[in-house]
Amino acid sequence: MRPAEATEAATERSPGAASCPRCEEQTLTAQVLPSGLLSLVCVNANCRYSQDLAVHDQAPAPSSHDLAPEFNPIQELPPERSGAPTLPPELLPSALRPWLADIAERMQVPLELVAIPALAALASAVGRRFGIHPKAQDDWLVIPNLWGGIVARPGMLKSPTLTQALRPLRRLDEEAQRNHEAEVVNVQTQLDVLKAREAAAKTSLRRAFEAGHGSDDQAQLEQDLREVQEEIREAEEGLVVPRSIVNDTTVEKLGELLAQHPQGLLLERDELAGWLRSLERSDRKGDREFFLEAWNGLNPYTYDRIGRGTIRIPALCLSIIGGIQPAKLSRHVSEALEGGYAADGLLQRFQLLVWPEDPRDWRLIDRPPDCEAAEAVLQTFSTVRSLTGEHDEEEELSGPTVLRFSPEAQELFYEWFTQLEWRLRSPELKRTPAFESHLAKYRSLMPTLALLFHLVEVVGTGSIGPVSLAAARLAEVASEGV
Repeated sequence: MRPAEATEAATERSPGAASCPRCEEQTLTAQVLPSGLLSLVCVNANCRYSQDLAVHDQAPAPSSHDLAPEFNPIQELPPERSGAPTLPPELLPSALRPWLADIAERMQVPLELVAIPALAALASAVGRRFGIHPKAQDDWLVIPNLWGGIVARPGMLKSPTLTQALRPLRRLDEEAQRNHEAEVVNVQTQLDVLKAREAAAKTSLRRAFEAGHGSDDQAQLEQDLREVQEEIREAEEGLVVPRSIVNDTTVEKLGELLAQHPQGLLLERDELAGWLRSLERSDRKGDREFFLEAWNGLNPYTYDRIGRGTIRIPALCLSIIGGIQPAKLSRHVSEALEGGYAADGLLQRFQLLVWPEDPRDWRLIDRPPDCEAAEAVLQTFSTVRSLTGEHDEEEELSGPTVLRFSPEAQELFYEWFTQLEWRLRSPELKRTPAFESHLAKYRSLMPTLALLFHLVEVVGTGSIGPVSLAAARLAEVASEGV
């Protein structure tokens, strides 16, 4: 090839090439290097111009209009907490439903403000008279003991609803105390006679011992003394004033009362905040453990004090009910969540703690109470307190009568119990240990409600029998509702 032909071939234009600043031919190519630079190279063999240039974005600067943020349309703020569902009347036993609905309507308050105290009162009326084995063969025992509370702002009629809901229990106490006052004179007279007999028996025994009479005579005198001392003990029990409700008491006095009332008592505090504050006093910190043990109604308890001597309580059984304001409750909840001394499960034991929505509607209701429904409930409470059942061979005669579920109700409980146990083991609850502790207390709530609902439905039928499927279903839905 001649030199002229080589030069002509070398200067042939490349597609997409630009004009070279040196040879001015359309032979300048561009390539972006891995470093991000733009490499310009002239493919003309006689020129071979090259240069690397930095690349800069040359996009137009945004206008002030483009920089303005875009906002969604203005909307109402969400509520501080989601609305709480109301308690449907169908979740209450038919034996209590008309009475509770009548009170709630006349007072124009949410139904749960009356129902929760009434259920706590019913649990106290049953006390340790009955219990339930939730499993078909296991000896796990649940005593129908309940702690409950109503949360509402001042002026929302917490105190009047407590008074109405506890009226059946108070009326039974008043009747029992009137009967006691009528009998106490006779009992005291009988006790004086028995103590005189005891003194005479002791004198006879001492003289027989001093005279050296035979062992047979001494044995008979000792037997006579034991018998009269047993009669004195029984007569002294007749001097105990019967009661179901306590209010402001120290745990030492409460222990004495529980020893005198082994079936259990109801602690009613119009303001639960005052009771909770009393447990924070430096000289009463040990009271919390007493109440923690009194929740399940199973544990025996013994006091040993120099002044009071030894007091033996067969089993601590104490129901609790009261009202509290939201702001005061939030403080105690915060302390329980912080993991300090208050994170001991005391608040979580309030299985029936409800915070109903403030009523939006109001009507003037002025009519007589449903006296027929109230008298029926009074009779139900009275009969429940006097119910007795047969004991199994393995049960102590002094202990509670223990029921089990019917076969159909047992299957329902197993299904509910299985779902609860799996939920307690879920990652959701591991992130909220305080709520996990509260939900764990529901293991006994459903059987407790089922037993209570069953007992109020079978009173007067003459047959107690196993806990029915209807009671178990009602208890399942009610326990989920609270």
